[in-house]
Amino acid sequence: MTTARDLLTRAFRVAKIVGEDVTPGASMLNDALSDLNELIDTWSNERQFVYDIAEIGPFATVAATASYTVATSATWNTARPLKVESAFIRLSSVDYGIIFKPPEWYEGQANKSVQGMPSFAYWEDSYPSAKIWLWPTPDAAYNVYLSKQTLVSTLATLDTSFSVPQGYLRALRLTMACELGPQYNAPVSDD
Repeated sequence: MTTARDLLTRAFRVAKIVGEDVTPGASMLNDALSDLNELIDTWSNERQFVYDIAEIGPFATVAATASYTVATSATWNTARPLKVESAFIRLSSVDYGIIFKPPEWYEGQANKSVQGMPSFAYWEDSYPSAKIWLWPTPDAAYNVYLSKQTLVSTLATLDTSFSVPQGYLRALRLTMACELGPQYNAPVSDD
């Protein structure tokens, strides 16, 4: 575990913005925290920075209801996933996959009132709430599970403790050194 303060202090030193025995000022660190969170946010859009696929759920369906919002305080109450990798329904310890289809496929289903156990879905990647459309429309209450990407989380304060998988800490530190260097007229060399 480390803190944002520790990571950023080392990044300032790697970039030679401050000396080995010097602590960056509060203003520098707070600005750098904003930059770090923007970097993490940018990386969240890249598949190679996803370090785990986590199962979330169960989320209950309601008979005759095809769509469900997915976000904090939404129909399916959870942090809004950036991307859902897969989904399934669990019945009596048996998992039944749900195949994701593009919006054109869902829109092309002439009879959206067909009911049964859902086997297809369309993920509407809206914000702040995402939406999942199930087909056939559930004919009963089913427990749906989603597999979502797990990303490095943004950091609330300089003293927020965090841990990341092997290799991520170094990548964050060195990338932040490269990001910070030009801001302080200390471009980082290729060395």
